[in-house]
Amino acid sequence: MLLTEERFVCAVRCGHPGVIDGVALALDTYCALPHVLVAPTGHDFRGAVDHVLKAQGRVRRVRLSVPSFFAAAELVRRSDDLATLPERLVRMYAGSLQALTPPLPVSCFTIATIGTNALIGTRRWFGSGRNCVWQSAEHRGGG
Repeated sequence: MLLTEERFVCAVRCGHPGVIDGVALALDTYCALPHVLVAPTGHDFRGAVDHVLKAQGRVRRVRLSVPSFFAAAELVRRSDDLATLPERLVRMYAGSLQALTPPLPVSCFTIATIGTNALIGTRRWFGSGRNCVWQSAEHRGGG
């Protein structure tokens, strides 16, 4: 059963030195800032946004990959990184995170209820490696 539709926003910490409050986020700035990427495994460094950027001949700097939106929000509020996160989550961090409209088209997603049989597999998936943070080779000094 469909509960709601959610949109993504760009999140940076309040007072971020690379973002001017009230000014739209430029694509050049978006690509230049270090990013935290949310990936189910926590160690992928390319996502849906990267496919959109590639079609425009652009690339972003993904510095960290984490398996949850909450982990990304916590990292972003303590750093100069940027993350593309659900808008409702960013609103929960009002006073710590600032929501900006993405400078490129980003798909929305739906939130729906699922049956208990589906939860068994979900619980198993969330139970493995939920506290992992992976750093990209570029920021480890590797290739």
